[in-house]
Amino acid sequence: MTDLADQVRENKASSPEPSIGFLYVITHKNANEMVKIGITQRPEARMRELDAETIWARVLCFDPRRQEQELHKHFSGKRLPGTEWFQIKPGSKEFKVLLNKVEKIGKSAMALCTLNNNETVLDQLQRITSLEKRCEELRQENALLQSSKSKYLQERKILKDRIQDLEGQSNNEAKHWHNSTNWNVARGSTRNRLFMISSFISKRLKGG
Repeated sequence: MTDLADQVRENKASSPEPSIGFLYVITHKNANEMVKIGITQRPEARMRELDAETIWARVLCFDPRRQEQELHKHFSGKRLPGTEWFQIKPGSKEFKVLLNKVEKIGKSAMALCTLNNNETVLDQLQRITSLEKRCEELRQENALLQSSKSKYLQERKILKDRIQDLEGQSNNEAKHWHNSTNWNVARGSTRNRLFMISSFISKRLKGG
């Protein structure tokens, strides 16, 4: 019997569609009375791209395209034409049926891996999921660092502007003091010269 991992690689090589992936059910903040039924091999990144408000289900499955198509067919009466969105309100009867079907698909995939004792596939998928989560954590950390950097640059600019204002005030005060001192010196010199002239005239008049 061919190893399950070999089958997976053969299927990937012969078909553009992935033979293993994640099936998900989400709602969006702007459409919380509808759900999206889709598949992906990048669960964390895909949820971020879709701006998902709530992830109601996300399970590993084999032949995800077929699983997705079967769900789309089952709920075709609720489907918005040309989209993967369905008018299924969370908590409704149809919603519970949908989650039950998705859960069964996930359990079947795990049971198949266990039955074939194929730890390699499980390990790979768990590693992919772990890497996805780590990438998301790094993205959030990077966003936090960018925010901190932006805040630092703003505070630095405010401080720089404040220093320039203080330097400007200091220069103006120095100029004012300098001009005031020169005026006082000049006024004192004029007063002295007038006193000397007055004394000279007074002496001449007395002597005359």
